[in-house]
Amino acid sequence: MLYGLAGNDVLNGQAGDDILVGGAGNDSLSGGAGNDTYLFNRGDGQDTLRGDYHTTPETNTLKFGAGITADQVTVKRSGYSGLLLTLAGSTDRILVEDFFSSDQPDGNFNPLQVVEFADGTRWTVADLVVKALQATDGADTLTGTDRDDVLYGLAGNDVLNGQAGNDTLYGGEGNDTLNGGDGDDILAGGTGNDILRGGAGNDTYLFNRGDGQDTLRGDYQSKPETNTLKFGEGITADQVTVKRSGYSGLLLTLAGSTDRILVEDFFSSDRPDGNFNPLQVVEFADGTRWTVADLVAKALQATDGADTLTG
Repeated sequence: MLYGLAGNDVLNGQAGDDILVGGAGNDSLSGGAGNDTYLFNRGDGQDTLRGDYHTTPETNTLKFGAGITADQVTVKRSGYSGLLLTLAGSTDRILVEDFFSSDQPDGNFNPLQVVEFADGTRWTVADLVVKALQATDGADTLTGTDRDDVLYGLAGNDVLNGQAGNDTLYGGEGNDTLNGGDGDDILAGGTGNDILRGGAGNDTYLFNRGDGQDTLRGDYQSKPETNTLKFGEGITADQVTVKRSGYSGLLLTLAGSTDRILVEDFFSSDRPDGNFNPLQVVEFADGTRWTVADLVAKALQATDGADTLTG
């Protein structure tokens, strides 16, 4: 058992199942190999939990002392790989380094697996991930893991990064940027003028009336993908106008509104079936389905006005 008492201490447990108590001050705590326990009370300052690569599974536990309840602790991602637990009404906090190392909180670098409170409440790694990915009504940046994450942006101009896994991203209100990353993701921008990038995988974009003016962006695909735009209830095929936009874009506009979706690089290199086009299918709630060939045909239809059509 290691006690830091007052001062900015460095506690290294080395091998074995250790108990580390930093005490007052801004301490650095490293349990080392084994199933270690970290004790933290109000007034203990701003501590850092540091870990090392462990070759066998560990269960390291952070125990909060009496008077600290779960509703008093805020959990947020910190930087790329850190996890920050902050106590309400104080400057006390615990930074867990490498919790999200390689976007794998259940990987071999994470030094914390369990958080326990004096009243018996217990948080697992999965619980901590969910809490760290909760948004506010402000402008949030949320980054997922290699799991199948669900990210909600709520209000504000948010940035949601799904990373690996089959993620679901909801932008909510505001002008949001949604990046699916690897995996078969679902992206719903919500209201506001959003930027949606599915990334690698067969992604699905959801769009409803009132969702604003969204932009679908793609990346070079090394292998064929089937990315789908799904219109919600109340939007029918006869209400959607399809036009080429600029040199390589495709614009879908909803009648009777300012709602629209710009698909960038649909016509990149004049090849809508090429590796830059981020959209292959459009589906409506009534079962109507448009393919790339259908979209090209609709984009090349003339009107009774002065049209410029480019094949």
